[in-house]
Amino acid sequence: MSGPPFRTAIITGAAGGLGREYARLLAQKGWCLSVVDIDPAGLDETCDIVRAAGGKSQPHQLDVTDPDQWQTLRTTLQRDWPKLDLLINSAGVSYSGAFETMELSAWRRVLSVNLDGTMLGCRTMAPWLIENPDSGNIINTASFAAIAQSPYMAAYNVSKSAVLALSESLYTELKPRVHVTVVCPWFFQSGLLEKGRADAEWLARIADHLVEISPITAVDVARDAIRAMEKRKLHALVTRRGRRMWRIKRFAPQAFLNLVGRQFANLRKKMEDQ
Repeated sequence: MSGPPFRTAIITGAAGGLGREYARLLAQKGWCLSVVDIDPAGLDETCDIVRAAGGKSQPHQLDVTDPDQWQTLRTTLQRDWPKLDLLINSAGVSYSGAFETMELSAWRRVLSVNLDGTMLGCRTMAPWLIENPDSGNIINTASFAAIAQSPYMAAYNVSKSAVLALSESLYTELKPRVHVTVVCPWFFQSGLLEKGRADAEWLARIADHLVEISPITAVDVARDAIRAMEKRKLHALVTRRGRRMWRIKRFAPQAFLNLVGRQFANLRKKMEDQ
């Protein structure tokens, strides 16, 4: 491609929710995007949004848990792009249910999409990002669940805790060649619950309630993550409350988890009484 240098990014989970907002914000900055998801119809809608915002995009239907599909994506993009500036791992699924009755298939699906999907993206694209003369970037999407460890969310908590640990590991290993940012938002409206599963009605009600009362949106999360990347920060915790709770967890972990447990028990009673 001729003309002035352009910035490039791969965004997974881009058919809606947070991934789509990443695409919208980067398009407004003139980025050239590869929008990735298993949902082709949603990808087409995202591409329309990218064009309307002034960016360029290529849709790629991809299962983030398939290493061969990741390699094919890299080979395809390297034919068109001279460099890769940014990888955003945003694809994810949710699950809530009692640990002792959870189906093994549910555990494996959550870990496969949330953790393995993120790992495979980083593993496949890191060598290309390292070659970037201007320094490449990675944004991984964890969750405040990686910090709060709420009950009845073991699989999701573990997957997002692992994404946080992976991101921190890569931050130290790839620096200064590639900068890594990990975003840990609280509940927000993203479409994640639509792709997830709750094994009890009261659990689904709790999740819906926490989304409804959340003061943050997908736009807020995407904007804060991009801002953190631009400022070369490792953690993007999105809200003051998130940053405050993170500090409490670090200095008084058991007291923090006791508080989480009490708050969850109160929410459960409220939802079951409805």
